Amino acid sequence: MARLSIYAGWALSLCVLWILISARCAVGAERRAALLLWTIDLTTFGCPVPSFESEFAATRQAVFASQDRVVVSYPGRPSAVDGALQSPVCTLSLRAVDGSLVSKRSQTGTIDPLIFPTAADQVILVAGGAVLLNSDLSETGASLDVPSAGRIVHVSPDGAVVAVEGNSRTQMLDTRTLQPTGVNLEGAVPVTITSKSACTNNAVWLDNKPPQRFGSITTQSGSRPLFLPKCNKGFQADYLNENQMVITCVDSYQVQDDQGHVLTDQRFFGKRVRFGGVSRNGKRFIVVVSRRGLFDPWPVTNEELQVYDLDQKKTIATIAVQHPAEGCWSALSPRGDLLLSGSTDGLRLYRIP
Repeated sequence: MARLSIYAGWALSLCVLWILISARCAVGAERRAALLLWTIDLTTFGCPVPSFESEFAATRQAVFASQDRVVVSYPGRPSAVDGALQSPVCTLSLRAVDGSLVSKRSQTGTIDPLIFPTAADQVILVAGGAVLLNSDLSETGASLDVPSAGRIVHVSPDGAVVAVEGNSRTQMLDTRTLQPTGVNLEGAVPVTITSKSACTNNAVWLDNKPPQRFGSITTQSGSRPLFLPKCNKGFQADYLNENQMVITCVDSYQVQDDQGHVLTDQRFFGKRVRFGGVSRNGKRFIVVVSRRGLFDPWPVTNEELQVYDLDQKKTIATIAVQHPAEGCWSALSPRGDLLLSGSTDGLRLYRIP
């Protein structure tokens, strides 16, 4: 009887183990349930070979202008022109349904371009100055000369406002007209904005036990702290909508509401995490999870894009990057049901369940 009891215990343990493995596989299958719609080599449109060296530019060189249009803008290899380094800039409008070309815009510049989607299904192309374009790259007539001491590098998650930073002040512009909204925020340079507020990654340590770290959120009515309960090193904050933001802290990320409540918290031991974009409706966002080599220059050796759904409170899709790099492009469509990925193997579009 004792031996039978031992056998029964083993059998029960094996059954439990099998159930756990099956459940884990099912979750993994769910996360990988993304359908590849098309892949395109951008050089077939007469554009230069893109580089993927900047994490900052990774969410600012390939975007969804609308649910049906993808816009890509990036520089080629620089060369000396009249004693100055200039780069050819290629800007493309593509149909999301099949990746076919709508229009192309070529120019030469000394500043690498950035592209931002707007709430009116247009894009703002920033390459020194800023110009507002329709999704087919036709002119709208709106443009802006960015002050020499200023810059445009942030747009709100909903695409309603874009920020002009300079002289210790952040001025919000309406993306439909590139005219001021009347919101002007004083203080440090922001790392993410909404139409009413800006957040910095300046950290303040409070000598508690254990010590607590705070960032800063600035609004017209003043500043308030950004609570960072688990960020013991550098961090990056990115708004998802007016009331929520994601904070990436080296190997983890957490979502907070505007009251500092942590809504989700994920950690990836031995890996690195960065923000990869948010859908315009503010319901889904991308985190890029990567692993680096063991030796200098520590290249990215493994990388995947994870799509998190705030309503479902879970990761709903995981897409492996075939050729990882420092700054592979990523973007979500306005509804969050399409994902754009760019790396050395081309531009890819996936459908997300």
